[in-house]
Amino acid sequence: MSLRRPSCGAGPARVALAVFAAAGLALASPAQALTMLDQQQNTIKPDQIISLTQVDLAQSFQTPNSNVAGAGVRLHPGIFFPGQVLFQGSGSVAISLYDALPNAGGNLLATGSASGSSNQWLDVFWTPIAVTPNTDLFLVFVGTVTSGEPAYAFNDGNPYPSGIVYASAGFAPQPDLDMTFRTWTDVPEPNVLSMLGLALTSLLLAGRFRARTSDH
Repeated sequence: MSLRRPSCGAGPARVALAVFAAAGLALASPAQALTMLDQQQNTIKPDQIISLTQVDLAQSFQTPNSNVAGAGVRLHPGIFFPGQVLFQGSGSVAISLYDALPNAGGNLLATGSASGSSNQWLDVFWTPIAVTPNTDLFLVFVGTVTSGEPAYAFNDGNPYPSGIVYASAGFAPQPDLDMTFRTWTDVPEPNVLSMLGLALTSLLLAGRFRARTSDH
């Protein structure tokens, strides 16, 4: 009678090969990216508004990242008085990304439009635009009222240190003001590196498994 060692299934070598194959497919597939919040100026001045129909309205900003994938602006929640609420409504906002103010030779890099109502974030997204980190960029806002009296939210006291508001004819600088705004960026998913790390771990475990079984 012969003795047989119990079967170990597919075996660690096959597992490692399968993982390497999966890693190869990940390398061959198009790179994936995640759209993540880049930065956000979230404060609001509760008793003042910027009308949604304000002309020549922009916010300068800088990003530490190498691309901009979208931007958003928040509508004011409204100003509340006893028995009355003012500056509430709905509308749409076109948000455009420029490398300088439009009246200063700026180039339109991307644009998008979103609709919403009071106290909501209106976000737009576009194909990521490559930018030089920590340089001045500009978001230009053009609003359209659908109903009521919607308004933009903002705050004073320069809450966002890397930019300011420009408003009124000719984009006049408002050094003390910042829109309640945010920007988005795309970052690569770590799927390929994760697959390669899993493959190397599988090979290491396979080697230890073979060493243990050879001792018995």
